[in-house]
Amino acid sequence: MNSHTQALNAAYKPTQADTAALCDAAADYLDAHGWQRFETGGVGGPACLLGALTTAVPHTATRIPNQWAYDEAARAVRRQLGWTRPNLSAWNDTVARDRRTVTRLLRATARTLRSDTPTPKQTSISQKA
Repeated sequence: MNSHTQALNAAYKPTQADTAALCDAAADYLDAHGWQRFETGGVGGPACLLGALTTAVPHTATRIPNQWAYDEAARAVRRQLGWTRPNLSAWNDTVARDRRTVTRLLRATARTLRSDTPTPKQTSISQKA
């Protein structure tokens, strides 16, 4: 990633709520287009877990995918799984049984992120303490 892309991505740092929405969008994509192993896929056809995240990730004003948003979502999914390997493709290709397994993981990750996101009232209380 070049410095221009990094600067653009920094301007679009995702919140936990953004990351949760991205995970839900990836699950929706898989529900609509199907799941596959051993190929990324996406853009109107079946996709693996990573392909669904890539397809769902927002783009910057210059149409460059927001790498930060993708990385945050991938980290959140790994945390949800307890997956210690750096790449989720091995999980998608060898452990995941079917589309439902993957979409359930993505939706569970989104729920966890939302439950960890403080409401505005909680934020103001914690700032006073």
